[in-house]
Amino acid sequence: MRKSILRKMSSMMLGLVVAGTGGYALAQEVPGNNCIGLDQNELWQVTFSEFSEEYSLGRYENAEVKVRQLLDICSSSPLVNYSAGMTYMALKQTEKAKKAYLDAIKNTQYFT
Repeated sequence: MRKSILRKMSSMMLGLVVAGTGGYALAQEVPGNNCIGLDQNELWQVTFSEFSEEYSLGRYENAEVKVRQLLDICSSSPLVNYSAGMTYMALKQTEKAKKAYLDAIKNTQYFT
């Protein structure tokens, strides 16, 4: 179930990040981030699965904790910034959501 949630969340980002590949990868090094090799980072995968579960169950405060942990790993990830935006919207924190959505769009240049 966790993998299906992760795939669903990833596919939601498909149009924002990269059309046609079903995922994304770091295209160039992002200054000040540790985003290379996320697909092989076990902490990243586990934390994203936990975030997805919390969000899908409507536990948005818990989801916010997890999304912050993901941002600590890679703050330029469009997927995580989009997920943060969704979480902040659910928590009615519209200014934070707007910033997260804008960060997701801005950082797509670093991912393919």
